[in-house]
Amino acid sequence: MSAVLGLPDSGTVLNLGLLHPGTPLFQPVMLPHPYVKCNLRGYDPHAPDIVADYEAVVGRLPVDQIAGSSSRVIALARYCLDRGIVLRPRGVVASHEHMPDSGRRLVEEAFGCPVTMVYMTSETGYAAFECSRRLMHFQDDFVLPEIGPAGDGGDGGSEGVGAIVLTALLSTPMPVIRYVTGDLASQPIDCGCGLPGTVTDGLLGRARTSLVGLDGSAYSPYALLAALASAGLPDFQVVQDEPGTLDLVSTGPADAADARVRDINTRLDAHFGAQQGFRLRHRPHHDFQFTASGKRNPVVQHLQLPDTTERSGYL
Repeated sequence: MSAVLGLPDSGTVLNLGLLHPGTPLFQPVMLPHPYVKCNLRGYDPHAPDIVADYEAVVGRLPVDQIAGSSSRVIALARYCLDRGIVLRPRGVVASHEHMPDSGRRLVEEAFGCPVTMVYMTSETGYAAFECSRRLMHFQDDFVLPEIGPAGDGGDGGSEGVGAIVLTALLSTPMPVIRYVTGDLASQPIDCGCGLPGTVTDGLLGRARTSLVGLDGSAYSPYALLAALASAGLPDFQVVQDEPGTLDLVSTGPADAADARVRDINTRLDAHFGAQQGFRLRHRPHHDFQFTASGKRNPVVQHLQLPDTTERSGYL
C-alpha cells in the first residue's frame, strides 16, 4: 500500500489510531520502514493534556503521513482548518470505522491529498484498501474473502449486498477459517486499475455506528464507548431507537452501572446543554441484540443517519 500511495520509505506519521494507555507521544518504528510516529489521541478541547500535545506537535513538524481512526482524522482536519494550520502529507490513511463522504471532503480539503480507507479486523488483521478509483481491493495473498449471496435478507443486507467472510491462514498460533465479520459489502466487480485482489465498490457494515443527537447531528461512538469501558462496566451494548437517547444494556450489578450512567450523563449535560447531543438510559434487564450471523456489535443503530461530519470531542 505504501508503494501505491507513493509514501517515502521513512519520515514522520501523525498516528491517530486507537492507542493503548501509556503510549508515548513520540515512538520510533524500526526497519524496513523507519518512521517516527507521533501518537495523538482524539482532539478534545476540554482535556488540557490533549490540547497541549496538539499545540506542541501539529503544524510544528513536517508530516509525511496521517493515519488513524476516521473520526479522529476528521477532528484533526477540523482542528487545522479552524487555526489556519497547513499540513501537506503524502497520504492520509483512515481505518477502524466508516468515514462518511462529508468527512472525506473535509479531510481532503484540509490536507490537499486523497483519503485512502483501509479495512481490517482484529481477528484477521489487514485485509483490504482503496485504490485510486475508491474501490476496495482485498489482499488475496493475505486473506481469502467471500461475500455472501446478495438479497438473502441476512444481517440487514439488501439487493446486491452480502456479508463479508474472511479466511486468514498466515497466523501460525491461530489460523482463522471463514470468520463471519458481521460487515457488509457489495458483490465483487472488476476494477481495471491494475491492482490485484477481489474488488468491491463499497463496504457498508460499519457505516451505522454513528450516534444521533437530539439536535440531529451525528456523533462518533468511540469516546462514549471508551468512557463506558473506563467506568468498569464488565459488558455492555449501546442501542439507539430515538434521537438523543441511547439505551445502555449491561451485565453485572445494576446499581453500580446506574451510578456510572449518572456520572457520564452529568458530563454530557455539562458539555451539550439543553436540546443538544444525547444522554444514556440504563436498561439492565434488556437482552443484547445480535446480527443474523450471530455477531454482537457494541453499537446498534436503528435510525437513519444524517449526512454530516461526525462530532467527536464531547467526553
